[in-house]
Amino acid sequence: MKNTFLLNLLALTHLACSGQNNLNAWLPEQYVKAMILKDTSAYKYLIPVEGFESFDDKELYILMYKSEINPVKTIKTTINGKIMYQLLNLQYYINLKYNSRELVNRIAKASIYVFKSGDKLLLEINEMNKKETYYFIDRIDGYEFKSIREAKKYLQNK
Repeated sequence: MKNTFLLNLLALTHLACSGQNNLNAWLPEQYVKAMILKDTSAYKYLIPVEGFESFDDKELYILMYKSEINPVKTIKTTINGKIMYQLLNLQYYINLKYNSRELVNRIAKASIYVFKSGDKLLLEINEMNKKETYYFIDRIDGYEFKSIREAKKYLQNK
C-alpha cells in the first residue's frame, strides 16, 4: 500500500514538473531593455502589467503591478482580421496598496486586448479618448523566459 502511494505521488510530481516546462513568460519590452541598461527606474515599465504567463488558447495568467499572478478570463475575438483575446475584469487584480483608485476605474471602463504580433505580445488598453499599447517579449539574447519570477531574476543578474 505504501509503495503504491509513493509511486502515485512520484508520478504526480513528475507530471506537475513536466507540465511546468511548457510555461513561457512575457515581460514588458521596455522593462527588459531598462534592466539590461541597469536603469534604476526600470520598475516604472511594470505598470500596470508586470507580465503574462502561458499565452495560448487555453490559459492565460497575468501579473498586475505588485500583485499576485492570477488566471484571467478572456474572450477570443477577431478585430480587423487579427485574432485577439479580450481580457475581462482586470480591475479586480489591481493591488490598491501600490496603485491608485483612478487606475482601477480606468481599467474597469477600458476594453483591453492582448494578441501576438510577430514575436511580440501586444497589450492594448482602449479608453474612450485614447489607446495605450504595450509590447511584451518572451526572450532576450536567445534566453527564453519560463516564468515571470525566473525572468526577472535572470535580468537582475545580467
